[in-house]
Amino acid sequence: VVNGVFYIERFRQKTRALRVMELAEHAGFCFGVRRAVETAQKHAPALTLGPIINNDQAVEAVIRRGVTPVEGVEAAPAGSRVILRSHGVSREETECLIRKGCQVLDATCPFVTRIHQMARGAAEAGRKIIVIGAARHPEVRGILGWALEGSRAVMDETEARALDAETFRGALAVAQTTQTRECFEKVAGILRERIPEV
Repeated sequence: VVNGVFYIERFRQKTRALRVMELAEHAGFCFGVRRAVETAQKHAPALTLGPIINNDQAVEAVIRRGVTPVEGVEAAPAGSRVILRSHGVSREETECLIRKGCQVLDATCPFVTRIHQMARGAAEAGRKIIVIGAARHPEVRGILGWALEGSRAVMDETEARALDAETFRGALAVAQTTQTRECFEKVAGILRERIPEV
């Protein structure tokens, strides 16, 4: 016990001396999130399908300005102003809002929009997509909503190995925008090894 107390005290002394706070050169929101928040603030009052971004403080701030998150297209009254969140939404959700006569303002991150375009192009060419990302994340659900039916999300190497190679022959692999390069490369490597023409 005496030695244990000694080592704990030495650790405290060493860590106290090492406490230095540095501010990153670039701190704050990425440009896509900043753009979404600015769109929401500029066009209040409005609704958003789900939170405009994944930051509770920022969401509360836009709520105070009159931008209210709703869960699902059915919660948006016909003719209302609806801002598409930074993560984007599915093609069906967008089209449903338009059919309801809603004023749709697209605050989807441009990087996510590019992935939507890729998914749509793959679907038009008869190709499925594999999204490297978290299947339940709003961004991934939105991407899959632009893809050919039967497209899938895989989060890791285990899920990539579980995909049927023939079912996904020629699929397009894309990534959730917040995936690390390391994760993407590991999972994409497995997909390339196992699935022809991916």
